[in-house]
Amino acid sequence: MSIEFYPYNAPIVLTDAIYATFGGYTGTSTSAQRNVAYWLAEELVSEYLGTFLLPTQVTGTYYYPQFMLKLPLHHKFIQSIDAINIKSPTGKCSCELRDIEGCAYIMDEMNAYLLITEKHLNYCAPCGMNGWHWCTPFLVDITYTSGLPSGTSFQPSILMALTLLAGESLMEITDPTALPGGLGNPGIQAWSNLSYSETLAKLYNTVFGSSPVANYIVRLLASVHPKPALKLGW
Repeated sequence: MSIEFYPYNAPIVLTDAIYATFGGYTGTSTSAQRNVAYWLAEELVSEYLGTFLLPTQVTGTYYYPQFMLKLPLHHKFIQSIDAINIKSPTGKCSCELRDIEGCAYIMDEMNAYLLITEKHLNYCAPCGMNGWHWCTPFLVDITYTSGLPSGTSFQPSILMALTLLAGESLMEITDPTALPGGLGNPGIQAWSNLSYSETLAKLYNTVFGSSPVANYIVRLLASVHPKPALKLGW
């Protein structure tokens, strides 16, 4: 499950001071170029983690989950459910929807699974029928806060990963030929020069690429990367 949108248009964690502290090389780059590289690094990590680097409030509309099934939200690491509004058919041969009160329970905050229920039985009159019947809700609007817990994004492992990603993006902007593997920095496992050859350990293809740096970034982010959700029995 990937993040649906990225709402920031400027870096929210990386700064020149942090970048330099963790070994980032500014060279002759401009402030604007570095900000682009910082933003790209933060957006890529957010996409990989499925959440934001800082707590962020978002709103989404979902199909109402049937038969008490868990509802997965678009963003992981749920900090709070701030508002919920369930939409249900009005009945009586109308296509309109009405708002009814609902409750949301966080079943798995890291993987963003909720249990949605109605506060009261939802009755409506089906078209062409007498009497009232339970009416199945259709949509649910949820406002929630998602993001890494406070301070987590400033842990050394996260800042190191961001610095490495930003450094590669900055080199792509200023001097792509300086990257070890050339433009795009692909992973290289074997090379030879005259009578000398070398084969490196196997590199994995990651969302950040297949270079040694990309593999290292994945390891740095392992502690905060969401783990598979536990089966909760329904």
